[in-house]
Amino acid sequence: MDTRHEGNDGAASVRVRASENGSRGSGKMQLRRRTVEGEVRRMTGMRRRRETQAATEEGGASFAVGGGGGGIDCAMAAPWLLVVLSSAWFFLLVQGGGLNPAIEWNSPKDLTAEFLAHNTKPIMTIIHKRWCGACRHLKEELSKDEADDFVKLSEEWVMVDGGDDDEPKADEYAPDGGYIPRIIFSEANGKVRNDIVCQVGGNPSYKYFYHSLHQVTETMKYARNVLSPPQPSPTPLGDDGDDDEKTEEESAKDAPPGDDDSVKVEL
Repeated sequence: MDTRHEGNDGAASVRVRASENGSRGSGKMQLRRRTVEGEVRRMTGMRRRRETQAATEEGGASFAVGGGGGGIDCAMAAPWLLVVLSSAWFFLLVQGGGLNPAIEWNSPKDLTAEFLAHNTKPIMTIIHKRWCGACRHLKEELSKDEADDFVKLSEEWVMVDGGDDDEPKADEYAPDGGYIPRIIFSEANGKVRNDIVCQVGGNPSYKYFYHSLHQVTETMKYARNVLSPPQPSPTPLGDDGDDDEKTEEESAKDAPPGDDDSVKVEL
C-alpha cells in the first residue's frame, strides 16, 4: 500500500512537472506570437507612411479613401486630422482655388455675350487643378509678397479663374495639349489669341505653361501692348503749321488797304 502510494505520488509529480513545462512552453509561444504580430503591425505602419509620403511628393492626393492597401482609411484617421483637412479644403474653396485673394476673379461662365459686348479690357484665363503640384507652385508664386506688380497689372485685365470644373472646354484653350497650368490671353470681345505665349524662358513644346511670377508679369505686359496698344495723344490744331498757312491771294484780301496798295487815278 505504501508502494502504491509512493507510485501515485511519483506519477502526480511527473504530471505536475509536465504541466509546468507545458505552461512555460505555451507562454514562450504566446510571447513569440505577440512579438511577431507587433512586428507585422510596425512594418505595415511603416509601409503605409512611406506610400503616403510618396503620394504627397508626387503632387497627388495625400490620403486614399477605402483602404485599397496603400492609403489611409478615413475611418482610421484621428478626429483632429479630419477637422484640419476639412478646414483646409474649405479655405481653398472660398479663396478662388488658391489664387491670389487680392485680385477680383471671374468664372468663365461670367463671360456671357452681354458681358463681352460691353467689355473694354483684355482677358487672362488661368487653367489649373487643385491636385496639381505645378499649379500649387504657380499659385504660391502669384500670391507671395513680391506679387504687387502682378496685382497692379491685373487691374487692366478681366482675370478668369479656370480651375477644376471651370476649365474652358473649347479647343483654343488647349492649343498644344491639356497640360497644366496654362495661361491663355483673349481680346476684350472674347476672341482667344493663341499667338500670345510665354515670353520669358518658355518651353517651345508647352508654350502656355508658366512656373514663375516673372514669366507671368512679363507676358502680361507684352500681351497688354498687343491687345490694348497705347493710343497716340491728339495733336493740338495748329501745331503742324498747316492752319497758319494762307495763300498770297487770301492774305491780300485780308490785309487792310494802305498807301502802297491804293490805286491813283490821274485825270
